Amino acid sequence: QRLSGVVVVTMTTAPSAAAKEQERRTLPTLADRVVANRRRKPGLFVLRSYVVVILGACLLIAVVYLQERSYWKKDDIVVVLQQQIKQEKEDPRKREVRLLQRLSHISSRRQLLKRGTPQQQAFSWLCRDDPRQVSVDHVKIVQRYVLALLWFSTDGPNWKQGPFLSDQHECNWIITSDKEAKWGVLDCNHDDDVTDLFLAENNLSGRLPSELWHLSKLELLDLQNNHIEGIIPNELGYMTTLQVLALSANSFAGRIPEGLGRLQRLGTFCIATHFCFANRIRVCTHSPTPLMDPQNNSSCT
Repeated sequence: QRLSGVVVVTMTTAPSAAAKEQERRTLPTLADRVVANRRRKPGLFVLRSYVVVILGACLLIAVVYLQERSYWKKDDIVVVLQQQIKQEKEDPRKREVRLLQRLSHISSRRQLLKRGTPQQQAFSWLCRDDPRQVSVDHVKIVQRYVLALLWFSTDGPNWKQGPFLSDQHECNWIITSDKEAKWGVLDCNHDDDVTDLFLAENNLSGRLPSELWHLSKLELLDLQNNHIEGIIPNELGYMTTLQVLALSANSFAGRIPEGLGRLQRLGTFCIATHFCFANRIRVCTHSPTPLMDPQNNSSCT
């Protein structure tokens, strides 16, 4: 160091080994500190341990309880449904009342109760004679009713093919001949909604029920080469997923219903022999005879 012009040199010497050892002994280690803390506060350490154990036990009990509660709810729902189905089987009158109430939103109550109507026949079959005895609360009971109604409305007993009204699910109402031709419900989606219905050349006669539009996921309806008469139901225009509608070679009367103009996805429509249009169609309802103009508007004036 420079101090008032005088240079002072300071000399330091390294600590000896004995001094280091002495210093190490005087400084407490971490373990020593923990032990010392335990000795000073033994109750605090034990209390923390108890709190951790109790919280873990409570968490485990809560998990087990919630799981058991969830399983109980599932089992309880199953038991209630089983009891409900059993009561319906034991009390046909109760099932009939509940089914009538459910189907009154599909067909009129008068048609469901008037003896001899296709609606009454389908209702009676579904209520008493259906070997499957689907629960009234089942989401697909309307689909089963509409297909049964189609069978009764078009002289089902005289159909050539089609295992309708069987004990199988509707998606299995299909038959395959020796030549691998198929009739009936050709396809369903992953929710078991009927999407393809093929009954061409199957000796159908009578009238198409307006309730057919409740097959809301139908994409293909082929009823060609039968003996169906009457008008085409305007309600078919509510089948917004319909892509193919084949009705040619039947005995339909009247005009093409205006409701078919709402079918935005309809790509193929066959209404008479050699009268089948592909791609986008236009329905002309103000013409004296049924007309369809796929290309221009001149023939609709």
